[in-house]
Amino acid sequence: MGGKIDELNAASKAEPTADKRAADERVVNDLHLRRDALTADARATTEATTLTWPTLMEKVDKDMGDYRSLARVATFRISSSPR
Repeated sequence: MGGKIDELNAASKAEPTADKRAADERVVNDLHLRRDALTADARATTEATTLTWPTLMEKVDKDMGDYRSLARVATFRISSSPR
């Protein structure tokens, strides 16, 4: 899971201006936070009960949607930026 984030992180460090590098680093850090949330969600599924399952699945769906959206934005932003 970290491979693509690591590639984006390396590309962000190649950004020629400090402002853009800082913005790229914020996006990559957000990706790490979202991935950590998904990892916690995965752990929580092993302990879920029939009562907590529906709420947990809503959270997983939201977290996954947020992660995918941010990953698309980060990939476009960092990959399409001139180096």
